[in-house]
Amino acid sequence: MMDYALDHYLAKSDGGFLFFYFSGVDLCSHMMWRHFDEKHPFHDAKFSAKDSSSWSKRAGSTWNDVIYDLYADMDPVIATLEARLPSDATLVVMSDHGFAPFRRKFSLNTWLVDNGYMVLKPGFTKELARKDPAFQPVFMYSGEGIDCAVDWTKTRAYGVGFNGLYLNLAGRERDDPKTSDNEAGIVKAGDEANALLIELKSKLEALRDNGKRVVLRADLARDVYHGARIGEAPDILVGYDVEYGNSDQASLGRIPHEVLEDNLGGTFNGNHLMSPDVVKGSLMTNGTVLPGEHRLEDLTIEILKQYGITPDIEMHGGPVLR
Repeated sequence: MMDYALDHYLAKSDGGFLFFYFSGVDLCSHMMWRHFDEKHPFHDAKFSAKDSSSWSKRAGSTWNDVIYDLYADMDPVIATLEARLPSDATLVVMSDHGFAPFRRKFSLNTWLVDNGYMVLKPGFTKELARKDPAFQPVFMYSGEGIDCAVDWTKTRAYGVGFNGLYLNLAGRERDDPKTSDNEAGIVKAGDEANALLIELKSKLEALRDNGKRVVLRADLARDVYHGARIGEAPDILVGYDVEYGNSDQASLGRIPHEVLEDNLGGTFNGNHLMSPDVVKGSLMTNGTVLPGEHRLEDLTIEILKQYGITPDIEMHGGPVLR
């Protein structure tokens, strides 16, 4: 596919901009990290020692080598680009994040229930342990065959997605006329909302699991975003430390039994949905990189600079290359 894209790019006499994305390292690292990580609670040493050469195409490889083989598989890509691109072309190879082990699951909604920020209706509890014969999933929303367990008239915060924490904000969270419940927000914007955000941030960043930090940074949206669409962001971005992440269940709006548990099974066992401090991205280029740290938004500014385009006034960032 990349060769096909290069053919079209090189056929243009006036040059242009070619962007090509490889998803394999990211997706496979999410799913296969446990084979490479001997400390992962879901690591299977017997399986990891098995031959993987039919997949890696490298004689003598095992599944314990899988992450190394993913990166090795990318080396010929760089060689192809260097060989085929014109000598005056600027080549940038980048990843917007790194990767780290995901060994312990944190369930944000369960933590919110245990700390009184999310309140359940009478007759509802958190999910029972998965091995309990009476186990049933418990949801914070209603739908076909799903009863909402949350009392939104008393709930001040909730979690949705991998890293998002939202206030149940009056005027933003609205009542659903199709249900008998009142889902309208109760937290008043202004001083009340600000105080609650600071309290949640402080408590999340103080959270420990056998002495280890779970949340490295709980960033307020107003501190990390700007512009007209800031209202679409979560109120807090929960930046987990290495080894931790929101559970699959809590990410999808469920309220699991445990706040913290080993990451056994599930979808991801390697992750980058953490604080950016612990999963920094990579940058390689045939250009000269300016001194200092660079952020993802800087690359947008750099690309515009390459084509003589003035950035929009709301854009943050600066050049990357000399």
